[in-house]
Amino acid sequence: MTFASFRQIVILIALTAGLLFGIDRVKNPHRAAVPGEPMAASVATGKPTIRLWLNDLSCGGCLSGLEKALSAVPWLGTPKVLEKVPTIEQAEQTPGAVNEQRQQVVVEIEVPEKNLRDVDFVAVLAALRKAGFAAAQMEFSGLSHYGLEADLAPMCSPACAEGTREAMDDLVRASKPKGWFRWLDSYRVDAVNDALVIYPRMGATVDVMEVLGAINSIGFEASALTVHVHGAK
Repeated sequence: MTFASFRQIVILIALTAGLLFGIDRVKNPHRAAVPGEPMAASVATGKPTIRLWLNDLSCGGCLSGLEKALSAVPWLGTPKVLEKVPTIEQAEQTPGAVNEQRQQVVVEIEVPEKNLRDVDFVAVLAALRKAGFAAAQMEFSGLSHYGLEADLAPMCSPACAEGTREAMDDLVRASKPKGWFRWLDSYRVDAVNDALVIYPRMGATVDVMEVLGAINSIGFEASALTVHVHGAK
């Protein structure tokens, strides 16, 4: 009988470990390994952009009202209505996206990089609601490596923070097979700052409404949802 050499055993172990690690990264999101550890420097893959999906604004008055509502958010760029609405195949890449059969409009807004520290998606939705509009969908893209930080109600004890972690774990585990959180890489509960910090996959388009819905599902209402890019000035 011929036994494998030490070198062959080492190679086999390395290949098996690499395969299992790859499967795990694809199938399961992970909490950040070291809470509070700084993120690597971000490399932009495009211009930071917010897309809003709304019912069709067929009249000029509605569009003017929308522009006025968004102008109340000082860090936003100029909104632009896309002439070509994404197809249903593109919409299906993000669970919960608007049905193509409905009349709709997609508004794209670039965020100047100097304003990234001011971004708050909750403020955008609040400005829309104040003017009588409601976004069916909101997406954020254009950055490679960053975090989304949701401000939550005070966590009064370690048990409260651990309960929040477990609730998020259960939600993600149950939702992944249904196609949700495809953009998610990892997350952690920051008990010191009463926040949930979410890390998207590199260069992924984030479903902001999915984030806010998840926070509601685990028993919180985010008072703010901000963007944190390591090294941003």
